[in-house]
Amino acid sequence: MTKERKDQDVQANKPRKFDSDGPMNNRNRRSAETMTQDEAEWGELEQDLSAALERWDARIEPPLPPLAAFEQLVGEQRARSRSRLWRDLFVFWTVAALILSLMVLVVESSIIGFVILQATVFVAAIAFVATGVRSKEGAEEWRS
Repeated sequence: MTKERKDQDVQANKPRKFDSDGPMNNRNRRSAETMTQDEAEWGELEQDLSAALERWDARIEPPLPPLAAFEQLVGEQRARSRSRLWRDLFVFWTVAALILSLMVLVVESSIIGFVILQATVFVAAIAFVATGVRSKEGAEEWRS
């Protein structure tokens, strides 16, 4: 290739400057018009899609149940929790009565057995509280 040909190739590959006159100015105007048309089309499309989505949301939105349904739900939950509390209270009193009767029976039969039982329960309670406190401290470390 000759030097002139190389210069022409280099000039062809360089980005062109937009002059105020000449064919490049017409191309620039056409691309600006095309861009505004494209933007207008996209704007219309966006409006159509948003309107369609709003209609779709309105169609699939579930209706709110009446206030009476919520009141009934709350009433049922209160009844369930009240019955659960009464059951737990009954279980507590039953277990307490069994433990107290067992303690009275042990005291009546052998005072030494009663002291041994009391000491064992006391040590077990202290061990339970100590391990419970440690596990709570460990759980707080994991949460932090």
